[in-house]
Amino acid sequence: MKKMMKKIWACLLACTMIVTMLPGLMVNVKAATSYELRIGDTEVTDENLSGAGWSYDPSTKTLTLDGLNCQKSKVGEGVIHSYRDLNLVLKNENKIENLASALSGNWQSGIRVNGKLTISGSGSLITTGGTGYTSHGISVNSLIINSGTITATGQEAEGSSGIYARNGVTINGGKLIAQASTSSGGGKPRNRMWRNFYFKWR
Repeated sequence: MKKMMKKIWACLLACTMIVTMLPGLMVNVKAATSYELRIGDTEVTDENLSGAGWSYDPSTKTLTLDGLNCQKSKVGEGVIHSYRDLNLVLKNENKIENLASALSGNWQSGIRVNGKLTISGSGSLITTGGTGYTSHGISVNSLIINSGTITATGQEAEGSSGIYARNGVTINGGKLIAQASTSSGGGKPRNRMWRNFYFKWR
């Protein structure tokens, strides 16, 4: 009987030790916070705020490009694609090119922002759309350029534009070249600068 009791107490003690150790063995898995921004194949999260040639500050929604050279095939989206307003700061020379050539999926853009894009900085940016259904160097709801040197190119496609801005473009400074190729669909190319433009010279 004594041996049986000892075995029971030993089992109870072992169970108690296991239960005590469980909290230490448990790993809290927290999902990364997405900022609804992609650079190439990289999703920007609170655990991934920088890469080769870029960094992101979520507190100001500012993406800084510093020597970025990114060429990717992105059908229906941009090589840089933000689903919210974005501030873009340019440092040194930066190049973005969409290599997509699919005949389906609109807005094969170099940069696409589903909101307002504000560009500033002392650097330069060359951004080029794909060659599929539509090609846009920059596609946004609205665009504000405060400084920097920007070249936006739409390549030969069913519809092509250097800049496609649904709610207009405001230029406060900097240098902008927007250019579009001829339409492969037999129609006229879209305006090199599409939609309304507002210029403010200091």
